[in-house]
Amino acid sequence: MINQPLRKKATRLPFRFNPKKLKAGLLSIPENEWTEVQTPWALPGSVFGIDLFVVDLANTIPTVSTAFKPGPALERNAYLQEVLGTFKCKILKARLNRLRAGAFISPHTDAYGYRTGEVRVHIPIVTNDLFRFNFDNESWHMKEGECWYVETTERHGVTNNGAEDRTHLVMDLRVNDWLEDIFRQHGFPAMPK
Repeated sequence: MINQPLRKKATRLPFRFNPKKLKAGLLSIPENEWTEVQTPWALPGSVFGIDLFVVDLANTIPTVSTAFKPGPALERNAYLQEVLGTFKCKILKARLNRLRAGAFISPHTDAYGYRTGEVRVHIPIVTNDLFRFNFDNESWHMKEGECWYVETTERHGVTNNGAEDRTHLVMDLRVNDWLEDIFRQHGFPAMPK
């Protein structure tokens, strides 16, 4: 664990993805595949998601280990597969998250972040100028196709004051040497060995 404070609460990483291809992939997803995400930080009916990896029952050993495989939304979407393949580290979780127009996620902190060796990355697919990631005294707007790291161990919230739903590809990644090198190029400290 890294004890020194991080200088940045949100950092745009050096990846850029094609917004048109990302949006086209959303069209392959039937509306009934989106499920409500239950969270104590948002009102019911505000957040919906699709897990891109699902439990692989054929290779899961009950009470011992859980195996995962690409879910239907990922299997149908070659460009999303290409995007995920960009990240040369373990993907712990990948999901499409939709925040309804006018909705918000209340300020909160999460137990993981760069300091703990697990980072959350956002790639906006559909967004608007009134969508913001908010910290106590900072606010960030993320453009479609960009790739952002958000330090979720810091108090943060989200507002979508726009007229359209916001959809992000959200991934939780395990920090390895490849990912640490990218973060260090952006001013983050070395991970303890």
